[in-house]
Amino acid sequence: MSGREHGYAKYKREKCRCEVCRAANTAYVMDRQRQIILRRWQPYVDAEPVRVHVRGLMKDGMQRRRLAAAVHISPGVIERLLYGNPANGRPPSRRMRRHHARALLSLRPDPTAPPSRIPVDATGTLRRLRALGAMGFSDLVLARELEMHPANFDDLVLRSTVTVGTARKVTALYDRAWNADPRGFGATDQGVARTLARAAAEGWPSPLAWDDDTIDDPAAEPDFGASTSRTAALVEDVTWLMTSYGYTRALAAERIGVPKSSVDQAFARMARQQAVAA
Repeated sequence: MSGREHGYAKYKREKCRCEVCRAANTAYVMDRQRQIILRRWQPYVDAEPVRVHVRGLMKDGMQRRRLAAAVHISPGVIERLLYGNPANGRPPSRRMRRHHARALLSLRPDPTAPPSRIPVDATGTLRRLRALGAMGFSDLVLARELEMHPANFDDLVLRSTVTVGTARKVTALYDRAWNADPRGFGATDQGVARTLARAAAEGWPSPLAWDDDTIDDPAAEPDFGASTSRTAALVEDVTWLMTSYGYTRALAAERIGVPKSSVDQAFARMARQQAVAA
């Protein structure tokens, strides 16, 4: 019996027709049609740059299964990327899912590291930490929450790469704290005030300036409210699903394929911009 979770993939690959899988397929088709209408349907990217990068990692000694485990994708994705399916006469992938490509391109070589110690690009990790700083979370509070010595935390924010394990810990903390009061994590009023002043002086974007599906992308830019196209589009799509189909905000986020926290941030950002404009 397959261990694949019920959803769109199980519907397509295993022909499961349970209620969950049928709902997932319906949502996928509906979302695909809407994205095509909005001219935003770009689920695939060129596989060649990813293939070159993965081959470089393997040349440095990293195994395919370790690569797959580090970014939580099926080993079959890498198999098809590199070799295709010779038994069926299929060549290596010409295109691949955008989120698979982004995850694999983030990996850095380390032939001896277990999956949790594999180095990845630090961009998203540092952005999350500085975004929390912009909310008043001091380095000392963040270090304590991450169970790190302050000196090690100081070193962390200067790195160009971090381990997969560290990236996951920071992401988990960010998901818990992005809209929380730092005082609930043990911060003092003075500590919050100092951190907010530092964040303002150094121009750290707050969590409202980032979307969870792009915060790890080095090419992404924070949205300070000068342009509302992306935020407005996300709010519009979620509102459409909620009013047209009775979805909750969480279910709408799932159907669109973005984290719920991104939706919450978009609605909060729109509310803030509307309050400023009023």
